[in-house]
Amino acid sequence: MRLEAIWERMDLDSLPNQEPDWWVKWQNEPKEAIELALKNNKKGYLPLFYMMSVQDCAGNTECMCTNAKKAIESAKVANASKLPFIFWAYSILKIQCKEDVKDELITNEFNKLKNALSNKPSDLKTLRDANLELGTWYTQNEKYPQALVYLLETQRLSEELKLIDYTYSRNNESLANIHTQIGNYKEAEKYIDKSIAVSHSRKDTFQLGSSYLGKSNLMLKLKDEAKAQRYIDSAMYVMKNVKHCEPCYNIAKTLNAAIKNLSGNYTGALAELIEIEAFYNKGEGQKPEPVFYTERARAYLGLKKYDSAIQTIRLVKVAEQTYNKDVSDNYKILSKAYEGIRDYNNALKNYKLHIQAEDTLAIWRNSSEVTRLELENQFTQKQLQSELDFQSQMNKQKATRNWILILGISALLLALGLSARLRYTRKTQKLLQQKNEIIEAEKEKAEASEKAKHQFLANMSHEIRTPMNAIKGMTDILIRRNPKEDQKEYLEGIKQSSDSLLVIINDILDVSKIEAGKIELENEPFSVNELVDNVHTIMQFKAEEKGLQLLKEIPAGNIHVMGDATRLRQILINLIGNAIKFTEKGLVTTTIISDKVDDNINLHFTVSDTGIGIDEDHEDKIFKSFEQAYSDTSRKFGGTGLGLSISKKLVELHNGKIWVESEKGKGSRFHFTIAYEVATQKVETNLAETTNTSIAAALKGISILIVEDNQFNAVVAQEELEDAIEGVTVALAENGAIAVEKLRSSAFDIILMDVQMPTMNGYEATKAIRAFNNDKAGTPIIAMTANVLKEEVDLCQQAGMNDFIGKPFDTSELIQKIYTLTHKKS
Repeated sequence: MRLEAIWERMDLDSLPNQEPDWWVKWQNEPKEAIELALKNNKKGYLPLFYMMSVQDCAGNTECMCTNAKKAIESAKVANASKLPFIFWAYSILKIQCKEDVKDELITNEFNKLKNALSNKPSDLKTLRDANLELGTWYTQNEKYPQALVYLLETQRLSEELKLIDYTYSRNNESLANIHTQIGNYKEAEKYIDKSIAVSHSRKDTFQLGSSYLGKSNLMLKLKDEAKAQRYIDSAMYVMKNVKHCEPCYNIAKTLNAAIKNLSGNYTGALAELIEIEAFYNKGEGQKPEPVFYTERARAYLGLKKYDSAIQTIRLVKVAEQTYNKDVSDNYKILSKAYEGIRDYNNALKNYKLHIQAEDTLAIWRNSSEVTRLELENQFTQKQLQSELDFQSQMNKQKATRNWILILGISALLLALGLSARLRYTRKTQKLLQQKNEIIEAEKEKAEASEKAKHQFLANMSHEIRTPMNAIKGMTDILIRRNPKEDQKEYLEGIKQSSDSLLVIINDILDVSKIEAGKIELENEPFSVNELVDNVHTIMQFKAEEKGLQLLKEIPAGNIHVMGDATRLRQILINLIGNAIKFTEKGLVTTTIISDKVDDNINLHFTVSDTGIGIDEDHEDKIFKSFEQAYSDTSRKFGGTGLGLSISKKLVELHNGKIWVESEKGKGSRFHFTIAYEVATQKVETNLAETTNTSIAAALKGISILIVEDNQFNAVVAQEELEDAIEGVTVALAENGAIAVEKLRSSAFDIILMDVQMPTMNGYEATKAIRAFNNDKAGTPIIAMTANVLKEEVDLCQQAGMNDFIGKPFDTSELIQKIYTLTHKKS
């Protein structure tokens, strides 16, 4: 009787997905229940009792693994084919116990269970629970497309059966977590809000706390600090009162530390994480989550303890599981830490791994929408086919009854009845076809939208960078031709302006990367004073055109710092250009206040003007993309509304702050602060020049074929090479077909190949050359194209090109690549 009482209380719906207080009913009884089941030979009870014992292990890994194995073995002995929680046992073996559990084993178990079930509501509910566990399995193994298939089927069955319960809430949380991990934040918020609402209505405090964790993590990814803090506070309040879930509470505290990292309170984050570490050091088998190490490393990075950050990230490799988004963050932290200790090789290596992880997430984001549409299509087809089959069956029954009742009715009436039935069937089939076409069109529209975005970026990259290459290259050539002093000043202005314009063009082309936080800062020594002087030289012409005075108030002497000079120049050009644009008379002044603290220096920049000013209620609006203070501003003064938005993002990327003080009709003062490390030595330019000189000497007398359809760009490449390499022989070909013929008749040491050309493009020309049946087939080829997107680089490699350089190109970098390839060849 005692055993049956426990079994009835611990019904299958309680594990792990029905009653919010199921663990309370089970506490202190697992050993007794198992002993009673063994004594009374009730083998069918054992799988459930062993899985309930897993919960009683309270984070002890060895205990969890032992009971999970016993649950699986006892389920086989008892032939318990309708127990969906067995998939949970397999997940524990794979994730917690590091057992080699194959996907095929799990899918075979799932198919066995599915085949054993009927269409009864109770069996469909079991199938729903199994879909959730299989979706959880694939989620934990980072196979998100497969996970979405089973989780969306769980969602469909829950809504079809009207089961708005714990499983439904947990499933919505799982869908939200996947979309959060792959960066599909809009979908994630839809699902996590649904999970929170269901948990509230059911008064399920345990699941509510878990959903609050998910919502806080989502807000953290969106960098909404206030909302992230609000939800994590709620999660910690709930979980603190759940005695069996101390690990859950510590996960919440880890996320709280992540919020402190986001706000720049690295000391507070580290203190919180150290407090949590004491729990993991109890020796009860509980291991920290990977995010614990990630946030600890992020705190060390913020405190510039670079070696500690690197050592901490390495600990993630021994943690139990990590998601791809966490992998991306870890590589980014490693890249910055190695950059901090000036190990640039490892910094670049980890930055490339970070970008690869982000690319994978982008692919998953795109595929998730296609997966959703495909499943919706399958469901609609299945539903319509079911309606058609049902209607056909009803029509058959009706026809049979009518045949018996009206056996004597004439053949004409029978023919009319059959004709009406045929028309109805065709109408239903037509409706099914129309719905299928609509769904297919929506799927193609989603795919076409993503393809169009990539094509637009590729086209814009090529069309803008091509003329920029000619402007920049010809300016450099003219400067080397020893112009007059007054001409040199103008040429330098053109050069500096084109360099700054190129940075802005790159920002516009890569605006999606800016929003995704993929822009990385350089860390090189530069003079702040010289940079401000250069910016003022660039902007002086604009100021003089409007009769404005362009002034600066900066500290005497040179301020040498370590940082990204290009990004600081871009911020200042945006702010000073903005001030000149909105000022009709008076002054535009750049002010710098410096405050040196140990090895760091805090710089406070102010760009002030005597222009039109801004109302206080419009000040926040100006920092948004494509926004200006007033609706008629663009019409009166021009501009895209991107400049201040980009400046704000760049300042925040420096962990700085930007704000504006303004008074309508009197002018504005734009402030921003950035902390730099003080540079201990100047840039060693002579060494680089010596290296370039020795490489150029080694290339003396080399023969080069330039394949370029743009006359100006061909001239630039030829002039740059002739100036850099003594005795170089340069031949030109205006398309791929001419290049192939020239190579047949003459030998060249290397080929510089454009990609987009008439008659025969660079890909086709490279493939034709590689098909030669002589030594010329191995001639090194460097792609030299204005399209610098990753897809272009991959296509060049697939066509057989040896290396890639984007336009506008850096001559030193090009010479280095030529030397490397010809040196290998020799």
